[in-house]
Amino acid sequence: MKRAVLTLALLLATPTVYADANDPAAAQALFDEGRKLVLEGNCEAAIPKFTASHKLDPSPGPLLNLADCLAKTGRTASAWARFREAASMLKAAGQNDRAAFARQRADELEPSLARLTVRSSEPNVEVLRDGAVLDGAVLGVAVPVDPGAHEIEARAPGKLPYRKRVEVAASASVSVEIPKLADAPIAPAPVADTSSSRRTVAILVGSAGVVGLGFGAAFGLGAASQWSDAKKSCEGTVCDRAGFDAANAAQTSAVRSNIAFALGGVALAAGVVLWITAPSAPRVGVAPGVGTLSVVGRF
Repeated sequence: MKRAVLTLALLLATPTVYADANDPAAAQALFDEGRKLVLEGNCEAAIPKFTASHKLDPSPGPLLNLADCLAKTGRTASAWARFREAASMLKAAGQNDRAAFARQRADELEPSLARLTVRSSEPNVEVLRDGAVLDGAVLGVAVPVDPGAHEIEARAPGKLPYRKRVEVAASASVSVEIPKLADAPIAPAPVADTSSSRRTVAILVGSAGVVGLGFGAAFGLGAASQWSDAKKSCEGTVCDRAGFDAANAAQTSAVRSNIAFALGGVALAAGVVLWITAPSAPRVGVAPGVGTLSVVGRF
């Protein structure tokens, strides 16, 4: 028994360094820190150290220690997968004794694995387990999972999402069937604000009317001035050339004044009508009362 424990300690405490490591120095420091935490009995805190060490320098040493800590903290499926991964790496490196040890640990865990099967007949559905998207090939397969609660979600374009929380005990097999997803409600088309656009038109038409009345007044004043000039050059009904031209100009200005006044008046009246008949935008407020709040407004 003592020899087995010693062998286990040596296997776990020996890292394997690879030439293509990204940051071997940091990986070694993290591995050492993880081993220190394990010896102190704190496997939970050692897990992120071994995980980071293996990421910086992929090697069986951190992987074996990570798998051992995962197994000791009840994450059997994760430990089983890491032991198998370490066994493959060790076999490829020619370390047959350590590879056999990793395979043995994986085999010991396999009978206690919890398994979760997710099925779906819905086309174009995306299924997630614990927030991670599942490959379509995984659907219908009993996949080892760590014991405990797992969140299953299914979503598809134009459909309402489906969510279910399942509990999977050690050694148990649980199956989840994704039902037909309900259609998502169609959002109503936005309603155009006709009140503001109509009032804008009213302002433009009314402004044109005011401008027309202004031109009418200007032509009217010009006609009056021209009639005054014509009278100075006429005696009774007899006018000289200057008086005749002034009289003709006054008549033309008077006609223009009448037309401008008529068009300006119509445009101004139309603008007023458009403004008055434009729909009012809702105005809502909250009026406090004695112990109450009332919603008031104009619609």
